[in-house]
Amino acid sequence: MKLQLSLREYRRQFVQPLHTAHGPWQERRGLILRLQTSSGQSSYGEIAPIPWFGTETLEEAIAILRPFQNQPTYIEELTKLLASSPNHYSATHFGLGMAMAQLQGKFPPPAPSPAPEQICALLPAGAAALEAWQKLWNRGHRTFKWKLGIGDIEQELQSLVELRRSLPRPAKLRLDANGGLDIYAAHQCLAACDELHREGIPIEFLEQPLPPKQFNDLMALSQAHTTALALDESVTGLFQLKDCHGKGWRGIFVVKGAIAGSPLEVIQFCRHHQLKVVFSSVFETGLACQAVLAMAQQVYKRPLGTDSMSPGASAKTRMGPKTIDPQSSQYALGFGVSHWLRPDGLETQAHFSNLNLRGQALWQQLSNC
Repeated sequence: MKLQLSLREYRRQFVQPLHTAHGPWQERRGLILRLQTSSGQSSYGEIAPIPWFGTETLEEAIAILRPFQNQPTYIEELTKLLASSPNHYSATHFGLGMAMAQLQGKFPPPAPSPAPEQICALLPAGAAALEAWQKLWNRGHRTFKWKLGIGDIEQELQSLVELRRSLPRPAKLRLDANGGLDIYAAHQCLAACDELHREGIPIEFLEQPLPPKQFNDLMALSQAHTTALALDESVTGLFQLKDCHGKGWRGIFVVKGAIAGSPLEVIQFCRHHQLKVVFSSVFETGLACQAVLAMAQQVYKRPLGTDSMSPGASAKTRMGPKTIDPQSSQYALGFGVSHWLRPDGLETQAHFSNLNLRGQALWQQLSNC
């Protein structure tokens, strides 16, 4: 199949800088790619790297695709490119893999839009969260995420206790340290979380308290406290996901689908091993968001042990019953981030459940920018 690959860049501005243990984040940059056949058939993908999270840079993604840009190529050549590119090019693997799977008719069917109570909303860091949660609660969110490891840990833990006690009892609160704690601070944080658990207002889980290189310490922490731990930066891409699972991690995996690697391979691995997965956003556009929701639906809802991705599978098999409930489906999706981005129209193709139509609309919008 002869193809032509084209790229268009986007830039998205945050309403206010997003502060994490990696520093402030002010602008989201990424690429939309289009694969077009000689007969005019098109498919779309998104490349949204986060280099400080462990992926390639945007410039590296452009450089590896430049030889193929606006030149006749074949799907076999792109397949070889994915196979030969470094593991940390996981955002490129996702975007190109997404577009190729659509052309081949292998991408999962679209997922229905989740309700607010199925989405975890991201709160601002620090004491600002004490007021911010109320507006999000009124929008229907019942799970919230709060980042720590940014300032003084003692003050953060005081704010944590105040925040958790201020939330309604049915609310869930998860924490994200982005690998910014040391071992002593991690024990402090988990001890505070365990105390909240004894009060009957538990923390759902703590994401990545320590850097990825301290895997053994993360394993030990997970066994020393009541509060659950989740891996995040440790499992940026599929290679790391496989590595941590192989080393024995059986806790929660926060999978940022749009930088996790080839979508079909991610789905296959998560389903085969019945992982406890929380799919999460990387501030992508509506195109990649819809794709990751389709991935999540496959992992959460499809019967494990059947090859629903195979080209020969019937429509009924591909859709599958919705009665299987893997352990991971109890967690709200980490996609409550739209309030952090300035309105730019790049997420508003919501009326297109079809990825191709959504991609076409986004491609045209970027051509007018």
